[in-house]
Amino acid sequence: MIAAFAASGLSTGCADTDLYDNGAPEWLADSVAAAAAKNSAGQEEVVIEGLLEDVYDIGKDDFSSPFFTLGKTYVVPNGGVWQAQFNLTVNPDNKYFKNFFLVLNAIDGETLGAEYGVIRFDNDPTKNSEWGDNIDRSLVGGNFKNSSGDDDIDPNVQKMNGKITVTVEHKDGGLFIEMTNGTLTKTFTQTTPFPDDKTAKNPVAVRVGIEASVVKFLGTTIEPIGGCTSAKDKQPVSMVLNNVPKVVPIAENLDVNEILKGVTATVTFEEGVTKEYTAENLVFMTIPDLTKSGDKQLIAAFSKSFKGEAAKPVMATADFKIVDFSTIKINDIAYSFNPKFFGEDSKISLPKSQLTVFGVDAEGKETPFSSDLIADLKVDEVSTKEGEYEIKGDWNGLQTTFKVTMTKADVVDFAGQTSGLEDKTGGWYNETLMSESYKVEAGKSAAFTFTNYGGAADWSNFVVALTEAAKIAGSGTAGIFSNEWGCVVPSNLNKWGSGATAALAIESNLPTWTQELWNGVKVSVVVTNNGGTSANIVCNFALTDGNTYQVSYTNFTIGGDLYITIAGDSAYLKFE
Repeated sequence: MIAAFAASGLSTGCADTDLYDNGAPEWLADSVAAAAAKNSAGQEEVVIEGLLEDVYDIGKDDFSSPFFTLGKTYVVPNGGVWQAQFNLTVNPDNKYFKNFFLVLNAIDGETLGAEYGVIRFDNDPTKNSEWGDNIDRSLVGGNFKNSSGDDDIDPNVQKMNGKITVTVEHKDGGLFIEMTNGTLTKTFTQTTPFPDDKTAKNPVAVRVGIEASVVKFLGTTIEPIGGCTSAKDKQPVSMVLNNVPKVVPIAENLDVNEILKGVTATVTFEEGVTKEYTAENLVFMTIPDLTKSGDKQLIAAFSKSFKGEAAKPVMATADFKIVDFSTIKINDIAYSFNPKFFGEDSKISLPKSQLTVFGVDAEGKETPFSSDLIADLKVDEVSTKEGEYEIKGDWNGLQTTFKVTMTKADVVDFAGQTSGLEDKTGGWYNETLMSESYKVEAGKSAAFTFTNYGGAADWSNFVVALTEAAKIAGSGTAGIFSNEWGCVVPSNLNKWGSGATAALAIESNLPTWTQELWNGVKVSVVVTNNGGTSANIVCNFALTDGNTYQVSYTNFTIGGDLYITIAGDSAYLKFE
C-alpha cells in the first residue's frame, strides 16, 4: 500500500485519484483530491465551520525563540479531524527551516507518549524538512519546494507568511496532514498506523512548534489540553521572577532599577495564558533598604492586564544579598590552547569556571564566589600567542586585573584516523570505531583536532572518554577500558562516571542544537591533567553557522593516570 502512495503528492493540477484505489481508505483519497483541487483553484481564504477561538502566541516577536518552542497540545481521536488557523511570520533572515512545524506523539489521557515524528512547513527534499523514525519522506507532497544551498538561505520562504490552515485527519489508522496558506501547500499522507503504537485505535497528539519565527494562533476545532484562550482581555493571576542576581556589591547611591535591569517576569493571566515581561514593565522595592549589606527581599509589582491596565496588580518576591565589597580579585592562572585550531593572532575567551574569583572588603577579607554568581563577569579576551598577559575583569562595577600565562598544548597527531562509520551507523562504544588512547601526563595538556559529522540527535556526536588506562585491544563493545573516570558529551552537555562529581563545573555558550549546526563541525578538544587529581576539558567548535563556541568542564575528578580516547556515538569523526 505504501508503495502506491509514494508516488502521490499535490500538483497544481487535479490529483490522480487512481493512485489511491489500491486498498487505501476512501476518505484518504477524497482528502488528497480535495486538497489538490483547492490548490488548483488558487483558493486564498479558508473558512472553517465550528472554529473555537484560541488566541495565543508561539514565539517572541523579535524572532529570538529557540527551536522546539511549542504551543498547546491538541488530541485528535481515531475517526476525528482537527483543523486550526493561525498567522505565521517567518524569520527575515530567510533560513528555510525557520517557520513552523507539527509534532506528532502518542498520548494516554493527557500524558504524551512516543514521538512519531515532525513535519515542517518548508519542503526541501535534500534536507530535514520532516524527520522521525516513523516518518516516510516519500509520503510528503506539496505544490512547492524550497531551494536552499549550503547557507540554508532561500528568499522564497517569505512566501510562507500569512494565514495558515492546518488539517489533521486521523481515520482508519491512517493520517492525512495538510498545511497551507492558500498559495503554498504541503501534505503528508500516512496510510497505516504508526508502528510503535496502535494508532489505528488510539488518538494522536499534535503540537504546533516554531524556530525563530512567530505564530499567532487564532482558532481550533478541538479544544486543547488546558482549554482555549479567548481574545477578550485577561487579568493577571500570578507572576514569577527570573534572572534575579543572587549577590550585589554595595555601592554609594545604589539604584535598584539599575542592578535589576536584567530581571524578567513570567506573568500568568486568566485562562492560563502566560507572557514574559522585561524589568521596564515592573515596579521594584526591597526590604530592608539598600543602604546596608545583608540579606534582602525583592518585591516586584505588575499592574497590566493582557491588553491594558489590571484591575488589581500581582506581586512576586525573591531573595538576594548585598555584600560590602570594595574590590574583586581573580587568581592568576595558566591556560593551554590548541595551536592547530586557532590561527595566528586569534583571541579567545577564558572559561569563567576556570577562574577563582573573590570579593574583597575594606579590611582585605576575601569571600569566594561560585561560578553561578559571576555569570555576568566581563573578562578581556586573551591572545592565543604564548606568553604572559595582564587581563582586566569587571563584575557589577568592581574592577580587577590578573595575569594569564598562555601555553600551547601538546598537539596529538591522530591525522588520518577516523572514529565511527561514515554512514553514522556505528553505534556507541565500539572499540574498533574509536581513536587511539593518548596519555596526558600530570601537569600537561593535550590538544585534539577533528571534524565532527553529527547524527540525527543531540547526543549523536563526539564523546571524550577519560580513563585510567588505554583501551584494551580486542575487547569489542564490552570491557574496553580497565577503569573509566567517565565521559563528557559536549554537544548536549551530558557527562557521567565517577569523575562527574558535584565539583564539576560546566560552562557553555552553545546555541540550541540542530543537526545542521553539528554536521561538518571543526572541533578542538584540550584536556589538562591537573596533577593527577582532576582534569579540565575545553572544547571549541567552529559550528556551521560561521561562529565559534566553547564548552568547558572544570575539575573532572580523576585518581591516577589519565588517558583520553575520542569516540563517536552514531556519528563520524575525521582527525587532522
